[in-house]
Amino acid sequence: MKTALADSAVRIVEQSGVETFSLREVARDAGVSSAAPYRHFSSKEALLAEVARRGFDQLHDELAEAGASSDRRSSFLTRCVAYIGFARRHPALYRLMFGAFPNKHRYDDLVEAGDRLFALLNDPLAASPSDKAARAIGCWAFVHGLAMLALDNQLRAHLPSEDDDSLLAVLQPLADTLMGTEPT
Repeated sequence: MKTALADSAVRIVEQSGVETFSLREVARDAGVSSAAPYRHFSSKEALLAEVARRGFDQLHDELAEAGASSDRRSSFLTRCVAYIGFARRHPALYRLMFGAFPNKHRYDDLVEAGDRLFALLNDPLAASPSDKAARAIGCWAFVHGLAMLALDNQLRAHLPSEDDDSLLAVLQPLADTLMGTEPT
């Protein structure tokens, strides 16, 4: 039952966003009574935390698969493109994952999922110089910013297209800087 409720919640967030999200709608979608969600989730926020955690896990898995190359630079670039692609395919879920979630610290599973994702995205930077933490945050800010610009349709006016090749052209100088390599 808990899984079915969470599955319904993900579907609803993906279709409608969180603005109108309700436990009643989740119960209706899952085909259970309106009281059923409260047996498994203490609140609407707890269910949304579960949805966000699932999003982080899904994005983590997609990045792990995309960045399976042994070449650090290639792994980094393909993970960045996959990150932006995930945001484009799942805009409402992505906004929930990275939006204002005031009590995120209450949900250990959610915090851990976010930390695993951050570590994976920045794993190719592991061999970088001692300022790795600053580089990792800079990388995340850059890629997250590109994802948000893509979601808000702000890249169209500045890129020839929004395909992976155009994104790679934007990301390559970042990879060169972060990894201390010469531009290609």
